[in-house]
Amino acid sequence: MADNSTSSDDLDARSEIARKLADRPTWMRLVRKAQIEAMKAHIREGVPYVTWRDGKVVHEMTLPPDAAEFE
Repeated sequence: MADNSTSSDDLDARSEIARKLADRPTWMRLVRKAQIEAMKAHIREGVPYVTWRDGKVVHEMTLPPDAAEFE
């Protein structure tokens, strides 16, 4: 039979995760940061960055890799 006991460390970790998941502004900042990093990677590699909606391209951004300076 499996041991289903939960240590206080496990509970603390779970409550910390739940608290962070509930912090919507932080999640939105992290999602936006990830989106910007993806766009930068596409530009650096010369690959178009495409946004789709309802199966159609709604925005395509293509720049040569030397067109933008990144930090």
